[in-house]
Amino acid sequence: MSTYKQKQKKLRAPDAFQKAGQEAIPWLVQHQVRLLVGVVLLALAGGVVGLWAYFGQRAELQEAEAFSNALLPLMPSLSSGEASDKTPAELNAELLENLKAFEAQTGGKTPAARNASLLLAYIHLQMGQPEEALGAADRFLDKAPLGAPLRLSALEAKGYALEQSKQYDLAYAAFGELEAGNTLEDSKGKGEYHQARMLLLKGQKEEALALFEKVAALDAPKNEAVLLAKKRVQELSLAKATQPSANSEAGNAANEKANHEAS
Repeated sequence: MSTYKQKQKKLRAPDAFQKAGQEAIPWLVQHQVRLLVGVVLLALAGGVVGLWAYFGQRAELQEAEAFSNALLPLMPSLSSGEASDKTPAELNAELLENLKAFEAQTGGKTPAARNASLLLAYIHLQMGQPEEALGAADRFLDKAPLGAPLRLSALEAKGYALEQSKQYDLAYAAFGELEAGNTLEDSKGKGEYHQARMLLLKGQKEEALALFEKVAALDAPKNEAVLLAKKRVQELSLAKATQPSANSEAGNAANEKANHEAS
């Protein structure tokens, strides 16, 4: 390959700013289903205990049991902490089938059905199905009360789904809702961190860097969004200091092409 062609390839390759924004459904999505299942099962267990105190509520108890059954593919790995014998793709396919059947059976109107919709959103994300993920997240958000504990997880899933389908402005707005509704210190800045990534994906490098710096400056040293933002600030600041300007690169490439053609 000629030096000119190598230079052109380098110019077309993603720079450090673009790479920082192009994290494919980043930050815990691969583990989010297990995390959410743990939260849901904990809430479910408390609900079942309460239902036993009101023996007349057989329908709710049966629904809780049905929801637990839908999650059976994950139970062995959750209880033992060991990896499942099934591949992630096999687990996702089985969970997808179970949860869709459960959601259809309940009509999506009960808390368990809403949680099934949320889990479905993350499974669809893992399977690279953004439209289906967005639909599942919206089903949760449409029916869950504003104070629902998992509402922020649903907004995050919505943002990821819009990001996967390259609707960066809408994803930015969804992550803005996530930030606005977040009152937990250990996850403060998560929405703005994702908003900064969307700015990068839209090519707004300076605005993205400024927002990463804002999150990095939060007084929360163990907050994961803060740690990730600090890493991005370091990477992008270094890239900004060392990367030649696009005009300079283009000018050098043009001169080299002219010299190459002249020879």
